[in-house]
This record gives sequence, structure tokens and C-alpha cells, in this order.
Amino acid sequence: MHSKLKIILVSPYLPAADTTGCARKIYDFIRLINKRGHQINLLSFCSQEDKSRVPLISAFCRKVYLEYLPDYRSFPVQSACFKKAVAELAQQQAADILQCENSYLRRYFPKRIGIPSVLVEHEILSASFRQRCWLTGNYLGRLILFARAVKKIFQERKWYSGFNRIIVFTDEDKKIISSTGKANSEVIPLGIDSQEYLAVAEDKKTYDLIFVGNFSHFPNEDAVLYFYRQILPLIKEELPGVTFLVAGASPSLAVKNLSRIDQQVTVTGYVRKVKGLYAQSRVFIAPLRYGTGMSFKILEALASGTAVVTTSVGARGIIPQEIVKVANGRQEFARAVITLLKSPDLRQEVSLRGRQAVQKFYDWGNLIDKYESIYYSLLHN
Repeated sequence: MHSKLKIILVSPYLPAADTTGCARKIYDFIRLINKRGHQINLLSFCSQEDKSRVPLISAFCRKVYLEYLPDYRSFPVQSACFKKAVAELAQQQAADILQCENSYLRRYFPKRIGIPSVLVEHEILSASFRQRCWLTGNYLGRLILFARAVKKIFQERKWYSGFNRIIVFTDEDKKIISSTGKANSEVIPLGIDSQEYLAVAEDKKTYDLIFVGNFSHFPNEDAVLYFYRQILPLIKEELPGVTFLVAGASPSLAVKNLSRIDQQVTVTGYVRKVKGLYAQSRVFIAPLRYGTGMSFKILEALASGTAVVTTSVGARGIIPQEIVKVANGRQEFARAVITLLKSPDLRQEVSLRGRQAVQKFYDWGNLIDKYESIYYSLLHN
């Protein structure tokens, strides 16, 4: 029987159950690994807005070290707090493993950590910048994004070399990591606590279409505006009364304006209990055009028993992909949505398969085992 571990977990955002997908993933991970008896020393940046959430995550941690920021739009170049905390915990043998959520946090650690380290790479930014570059019509904007992508490639290679093992959510991300010459990556998909989500009967559905996402993440804003301008008009030709709910923190002015110019669109902004919105909606749409990693919002929709239409970008990491409808072009995406909206029986069938797949492939109970296996293999090498 393996001994219980002392883990340093480093997060870019305060782990919380009611904010972004990244923060929710880390919150659930800490809560569930603590339940197995492991101790967590949390090092995290924390926005002023998140201060009230600190006691919730502290209940699952041995110690919490926080560096406060006005918001999460910009991070400091250096962090003496993080560097000192990592060094002291490692030197005092107060930790067995360090787990870092996102590679750019590596710059806040000492050069030599002194204990085995694991990176969980939520998003490979160099790849996201490169993909976004080709969607930008403005030549100067494209040049800037390309330059940022090149800079990130060199930074990521340096950061990756500082970890003993790298965890990614999809096979596509593993290929990108491997292309940098790093062979120490492993795929563990994003997890969800599916028991927290309940399906709702068809007659309780309020909205036809829903999109959920934090709009400080650029791919989400791009997806909603692309859908509204390019795809929704095609749907309305056949279903003129279709309603569209857009939920998520920090919507830009362009996103907010959608509800002002179209009475059939509702933009809520931040919603604390977003789970209920999934269940009240007939079809979840995720017309993502770029980005890496895996979409937590799609897992939430599937766990809620909501049919999903997404692109090949949004479907990354989904196994089997048949549980979502993958459609890439404008016409194909619109037709997939129309078909589901017109057929309650098909929606019910798709919804049931999706919820069953989430319970089978993405339940945290099974995925935590894989994390523990990595920890013990590193400690016994």
C-alpha cells in the first residue's frame, strides 16, 4: 500500500467551484485528492474578486500561500512569494511532489526544485497564437500574433525542460509537446464530478441554444461572435424563433451588444450556478475555431444531459467523438443544430449517450488513480 503524499500544487488562479473551467478543474482535483488522504500545500495567485472564495479551498489544503493581484489580466514578471515557498517546502522535506498547473508558472520557481515535479499543461499558448494568427484578417495583427507564437515556442521549450513529467488532456497536445523534443508527456483527459450534474426533462427546457464560457479567454469570444454573425442567420432561416443564451464572466462590449440588437439573444454575464443553465437548454453549441487543451464546458453540458454541437477543435479529447456532433463549416454546423432542435427523440438519444460516456471516461474517481500512479513512479525511480 502506498503512503500518503505531501503535494505542492501551484495554480495561476484561485481554485474555485464557480469560476472558470481551469479554476474548477483544479478545485475538484484538490478536493478529491485530499479525500484520499494526501496533503496539499497550495500556492496560487488570487484576484481581489476571489478573496471571498479563499476559505472554501482552504478547507481542503494543509497550507495556502497566496499572492494577490488586482485581476488575472496580467501576472508579475517574478514572484518572490512563490520562489520562497517552493524552496522552503522542498528543503524542509515538507513535500514529496510539486504539481504545476500551466507551464508559464515555472518562471516563479527556483532553478532547482529538489523534488519530482509534474506539469499539467491546460493550454499550449504557442499553438493557440499560431492558430489564431490565420483567422486574423488584419496583416499587422497577424504579424503580431505570429511573433508572439514564436516567442512562446522558445519559452515553452525552456519551461518544459524543468519538469520530470508533463500531463496533457488530448493526443493532439501530446504531439505538440513531442515536437519540442520532450518525450516525458502523458495524456490524462480533463475530469469532472458527474454526480453533481442532473439531467432535466424535455418539458423543463427554457432555451433552445446555449454557450457558456469565460470571455477573458479569447477563443470563447471568437466562437460566440462567429456563431452569431455566420451561423445563427442560417438557423433562423428555418427556425426563426430560435433563442440563444450566452453565459459567462467578463463578456466584451461586442458580446453584450448581441442582446441589445437581438431580442432572441440573452447575455447574462457571470452566473454563479451555471449547472442549471445547461440543464434548461436543448442544445449546447461550442463553435470553437482555435485553441488547445480540452473544453470543460462541453463535459459539463454532456454531464447535464444536453446535446452538443461543436467543431473538431472543441471535440479534442472527447472519446468517443460520436457523443457530440462535430461540424466545422457554417452550413454543416447550422444543419447539425437544426436537426437536433427539430428532433426531441434524437436529442434524448444523444444526451443519454453523452452522459454515460462522461461517467465512464471522465469521472474524477478513475482519473485520480492515473495521477497517483505518476507520482509514485517518479518517487520510486
